[in-house]
Amino acid sequence: MTVKEYLNQYLILNKRIQLLDQQIEEVSAEMERVTAELDGMPHGTGLSDKVGELATTLADLKWDLTDMRAEAWKTKARIMHTILSVDNEDYQQILMLRYVEDMHWQQIADEMYYTRRWVTTLHGRALEYLRNKTGMD
Repeated sequence: MTVKEYLNQYLILNKRIQLLDQQIEEVSAEMERVTAELDGMPHGTGLSDKVGELATTLADLKWDLTDMRAEAWKTKARIMHTILSVDNEDYQQILMLRYVEDMHWQQIADEMYYTRRWVTTLHGRALEYLRNKTGMD
């Protein structure tokens, strides 16, 4: 695993969490729509089966989301620990803003009062520092 892949793990998990949140919203909306079709009159089993399937899917998605959030917090803590082990404060700040806060290069440059080019140069140096320190590629 490369240093960048290691640092990007938290952001990737967050994107997966957002996708799961969207899926939960979609299944919940579909469940409400199907439930509204139930009017108390006798029907075949098809509609109530659909509600049961949606309820099961929703429960599974919520469990997955809970697990993924726990994994994200652990990953974030591990990555922050790695970043905070870097001796240079500029390197730390750039790595934290990029890989924990998910900021773009120009946002980081504005935050640090540096040019975008200087921020990317420092980022490269920070990655090299971590490569040497951790033995990752």
